[in-house]
Amino acid sequence: MSYEQWYSTLKKTVLPLNGALGSIAVAPIEKAEVIADSLQKQFEPNTNVENPRFSAHIQRKDQRFLDSPTCMDLEKTSSFEIQGFIKNLKQNKSPGIDLITNRILKNLPTKFIIFIALLFNMLLENCYFPKSWSLIVVIPILKPNSDDSNPQNYRPISLLSSLNKASEFVILNHLNQRCLARNIIITEQHGFVTKCSTVTQLLRVTELVHTGFQNHQTTGMLFVDIAKAFDKIWHDGLMSKMKRLGFSDQILKIIHS
Repeated sequence: MSYEQWYSTLKKTVLPLNGALGSIAVAPIEKAEVIADSLQKQFEPNTNVENPRFSAHIQRKDQRFLDSPTCMDLEKTSSFEIQGFIKNLKQNKSPGIDLITNRILKNLPTKFIIFIALLFNMLLENCYFPKSWSLIVVIPILKPNSDDSNPQNYRPISLLSSLNKASEFVILNHLNQRCLARNIIITEQHGFVTKCSTVTQLLRVTELVHTGFQNHQTTGMLFVDIAKAFDKIWHDGLMSKMKRLGFSDQILKIIHS
């Protein structure tokens, strides 16, 4: 991410930010560095391992899998699948670092859609995810009612490449098909691969509460919010578990890429 992008985002911020070792960031570039350092710490892989020998065993096991020949068992995507995704894109969304907007994708002729499908199929075949699509523009937005001098109170809003989103849509479809075919996702799960949403989960909870009232019972609920859960996930352990659940070799190696 360039200094110019951070500068354009932070130049309107008046108050300084608290940097490391008690330093104060006043200039926009200084603030950008402070927030970048804060985000880097938040997104560092989790190194707190309870059992180093087990962790090393899983890591070696994953590496052997990555070095082994790949079983090519994924169906190719089609231009119709890509076109369906592009059709549902919101036209006025901000573009990623490549500046390719959703409006551009929506106005592409059919030949270009076919070319994108060919590109995605080549990526699937080679189990490769382009590093350029992993470069994102991050806009720091202050959390409501938070201390604006604390860099950890800024939520990173990521502007992804539209082609990145389309590629991830294809990968997600393959993941969903495998989850549904093997009945991996429990029925109580809402908002992921099932057709149920968080709204239906809320309706389910409401129904349980009303049933409790009718039966003169008390309904208790426990809410757990795990801070930075997805940022600190154990990648090697996730790969090992997905391999054990029977996910495609291609999918696993693409996710690793």
